[in-house]
Amino acid sequence: MKAARKIATAIAGFDVELAAVRERIAALKDEIADVESTPVSVEEALQRLDITMSRIRELEPSVGGFFATDGDHPTLASLGFLRPENGVERAGRALVWLLADLLRDRLQAAIIEHGAKIGATMSAAARAERLKKLRADLLELERREEQLICAGEDLGLAPLRRPDADPRAILNISE
Repeated sequence: MKAARKIATAIAGFDVELAAVRERIAALKDEIADVESTPVSVEEALQRLDITMSRIRELEPSVGGFFATDGDHPTLASLGFLRPENGVERAGRALVWLLADLLRDRLQAAIIEHGAKIGATMSAAARAERLKKLRADLLELERREEQLICAGEDLGLAPLRRPDADPRAILNISE
């Protein structure tokens, strides 16, 4: 009788502990998803704008036609903005180049305004650091889950593995 009671107690403890570990795994996965979807900081959004604007400024037209001695006046085509094969795209690029400062000022104001509305943000460095920690914690929990599953199998149980479990945890592979 004592042996049967001991086994029943072990099985009950196994079920409770496995459920608790799986709840913590689910909570960590939710936290990882939250961190991954947290918007970048206003400062980083403005840095991205600066990079974009520097690329736009690289679209500078070819003004060499203004210096030609043949007396012809440059056209939009000779400036490099319009080509018969792709006139619409190049015309749009010309307008963006011509209005680059206005565009940057308006986008900067919109980014700052939007940043004030969205609330929590996270820098790329903080996000990477946080995700590294969360993923390490998740792997540790999944390894604990695998230990429990193996212990359950030793008790004669057939606990199911989660299909999304990290193979490194199941195979006990260290990095």
